[in-house]
Formats: sequence, C-alpha cells, structure tokens
Amino acid sequence: MPKVSEQHLEARKQQIVDAAFQCFARKGFHPTTMQEICAEADLSAGAVYRYFESKQAIIASACDVTQETSDQELLARAIEAPDTRQMLQGLADAFFSRVDGPDATVQNRAILQLWAEVAVNDEVRGTFKEREATIADGMRAIVVEAQERDDFDVGLDSQSVVRAMFALYDGFRLQKAIDPSTPTAPYVTVVKALLTGSFWTGAMPDPAKT
Repeated sequence: MPKVSEQHLEARKQQIVDAAFQCFARKGFHPTTMQEICAEADLSAGAVYRYFESKQAIIASACDVTQETSDQELLARAIEAPDTRQMLQGLADAFFSRVDGPDATVQNRAILQLWAEVAVNDEVRGTFKEREATIADGMRAIVVEAQERDDFDVGLDSQSVVRAMFALYDGFRLQKAIDPSTPTAPYVTVVKALLTGSFWTGAMPDPAKT
C-alpha cells in the first residue's frame, strides 16, 4: 500500500473536527453522537475511529498545536510593529477577523458549547488551559515589553492585563454566538480605543491631588 502523507492525515483529521463542530453548533456537545459526526464528515465509523477514539479526543485535536502556531504567528507579526499602538491595533484586527463569516458562526456556537464542557470535564479543561497558557505567555511578553517602554502603566500586573485582553475577545465571541448579526467593526473600534488610550476624553486627574 502507498504510504499516506502527513498532509493527508492532517487534512482528514481536520475534516472530522470540522464536521464535529457543525454537529456541536446544532445540537450541543453531549447530545451529539459519534455516529452523527461520522455522517456529517461523510466517513465510516471505522475511518473516524482510526483518528479519534472519542468526542473528547476530537476536542483535544481542535485545540492542538496548529491553532497555537497560528496565534503565535499573529503575535510575532504584532511585535514587529513600529510602536505599541500600531501593535495593539494590528492584534485587534487579526484576532477579531475570526469572529465573522459562515464558518465563524459555527465555530462561535461550538466554542460556547465547549466552554460549558470545560466547567465539568477535566480532560477538556486541561487542554484548554494548556493552549491558553501558550498564547498568554506570548501576550504577556508583549505587555512587559510595552511596560519597559513606559507605554503601559508599570504598576499593572502583566498577567492581569493579558486576562483583560482575553476577556475582551472571549466576551465578544459569546455575543456573536448568541447573535451572529452583532456588528464587529464598531466593537473593534472600541477595543482599540480602550487599549490605546483614546477611550477617555475627559479631564485627567491632578497627580498632586491623588
């Protein structure tokens, strides 16, 4: 038999993951059966089980190094920006571009189902924590570098800054899962204003009185 290429194997695994997300978005995590995933992927049960032994294994694959690499590439490009404001604006444009489009609607709804699973499933929670830790490390490096340039308040805990950034993204993804018609561009404009300091236009407090 001819040897199957690694590229073909990864493409087949992604086909199954995409089919699973379609099912999760329609029915939820627990009601979805492996048989339904097989049907959605247009593959036999044997073909699917060759790659994944369970739904949990499919979820683990959905959070694998491929996605991490994509996020890391976004972070690497952001660091190359000439100044902190442009870097933050570029990050916002890149990450929020994922929340729109026909595929994004399925992803947003499926992610909402998986967040619920994180609360009760140790295996899924561990996978999510591991993936987020990798991205958080890259984000924290950006924050620390900005603090060293005096662009960010050095008194702010860098890890908490990263968590706040995550919340801005995850919170909007939740809103898009509830209502896909929620406009993205105005929200991204507000996020950029929050991150770059243009949100507040009132009088600044007198340092001598604070």
